[in-house]
Amino acid sequence: MALDQSNGIWGRVDRKPKVVRFSISMVERKPLSCIAVRTVGREGASNSSELGQALRITEQAKPRPAGETRSIPLEATEGGHPVSSAVFTVTKIGGSGMIAENVSGSITLAPGHYRISAVTDTRTGQSDVEVMKNAPLKIVVTLTADRPKASLQPARASVPATETLEVKWTGPNGKDDYIVFAQPNGNGRETRHFGYTRDGNPLRVRVPGESGDYELRYVSDASGAILARGKITVTPVTATLNAPAQGVAGSEIAVTFTGPNAPEDWVGLAKAGADARAYEAGAWRYANNDSPAPLHLPVEPGFYEVRYVSGLDPKILAAKQVEVTAASASVMAPARGMAGATIQVSFSGTGSGDSFIGVVKQGAEERAWISGAYHRPDRQQVSLRLPGEPGPYEVRFVLEANGVYKVLASTPIMVEPAVASISAPDQARPGSEVTIAITGPKGDGDRVAIAPVGTAPDAFIDYRDATPDKSSVTLRAPSKPGAYEVRYVMRAPGTAGRRVIARTSLRIQ
Repeated sequence: MALDQSNGIWGRVDRKPKVVRFSISMVERKPLSCIAVRTVGREGASNSSELGQALRITEQAKPRPAGETRSIPLEATEGGHPVSSAVFTVTKIGGSGMIAENVSGSITLAPGHYRISAVTDTRTGQSDVEVMKNAPLKIVVTLTADRPKASLQPARASVPATETLEVKWTGPNGKDDYIVFAQPNGNGRETRHFGYTRDGNPLRVRVPGESGDYELRYVSDASGAILARGKITVTPVTATLNAPAQGVAGSEIAVTFTGPNAPEDWVGLAKAGADARAYEAGAWRYANNDSPAPLHLPVEPGFYEVRYVSGLDPKILAAKQVEVTAASASVMAPARGMAGATIQVSFSGTGSGDSFIGVVKQGAEERAWISGAYHRPDRQQVSLRLPGEPGPYEVRFVLEANGVYKVLASTPIMVEPAVASISAPDQARPGSEVTIAITGPKGDGDRVAIAPVGTAPDAFIDYRDATPDKSSVTLRAPSKPGAYEVRYVMRAPGTAGRRVIARTSLRIQ
């Protein structure tokens, strides 16, 4: 189906799409649209840092008053004479897309910078104008170029929303000329669904996510003129999904679904009644990853929706309510324990993902943990190593889902200073065997060592691990005479690192 050449209706938008590539974790990331954005007269973010800054500024900025608007006459001229048949398109510099098209006579504008384009059946021209409170009194655009010819031939006159439409075209193929969908609601504004003519013929253009009657346009970037246009009908797309009506917080559910499976479509959880852009962080999957979609329910109970969302122009295609019920757990642990010792913790409850049973400082935030002092809740009793620093702690059952942590149960425990003892001869011959009796926490990483006096806790001439099954160890004495120590070195969870908790002198002679 060929589309007729335009008869004087035109528009102008800018330049190149600004595409920023960056990586982001699954918990932090959100469903993204793959449509590039055109802007008029303003460069985009060049990297992820600048993009993040721009997003923060956008979120925090308060709208400024637009200023007093006024009506300004428009006039096109050629050879110094007015051309009454011209019509005008107005684009705000720094904005995206036109703000008015097919205008004649006058235009009402607030103060700002604008690009004004004029077109007749045969000629085009444009001018950049700053509108101030009292100037200009008239906007005059000189027609300076012939209006090029163009045509469009889409592969289909009717196409489902979010698909890709192939369009054959003829035209000048000027720098940054583009083919774009214009909105169906009568205002003629361009959508963000476009492709540059330089990218191919036929050109593949993404179809908007909203159904309706659209106009497809060939736009000259140099003049702002719409060189060809025609009608395209975008038909609705549908989706279905099935999910449990209820589930326990943090548990995994399987969501079966059907839908258009466009690249930006996603299946996930959101608060009941939230808009189409809302989602629970981490609780979503792209639809093109196939059905069923495994989702973890949030840690907070309440009413949520499982949704199939068309992500190109966010729209909920299918939704089903799911009630998230509260998860419960319990923990039982000793009230006291020696630093570095291993305790047995009994518990009830289940958790997936990064849920854990662990020892933390009393009052620590819910996502806090101490390396080496936690365990997955994969059995009914777990062994936990107490931290090396004495003080008040808690043993917790922590539920995690989608990067959010919630303490389901907690019991206090007082960690007391570590105690160890060493019984060894006070002297030995070089290279001889030395038998040493030991007591102490005997946790993973603890050891008994011979080291020069005054050296760091991790220094040694010879050592053996201090394991729970050993009441004594045998070490080889240094080969050089001198003053040494026999040490019990503890390496317990926490920030203290290796610590000498018992020592005795050893003379080699």
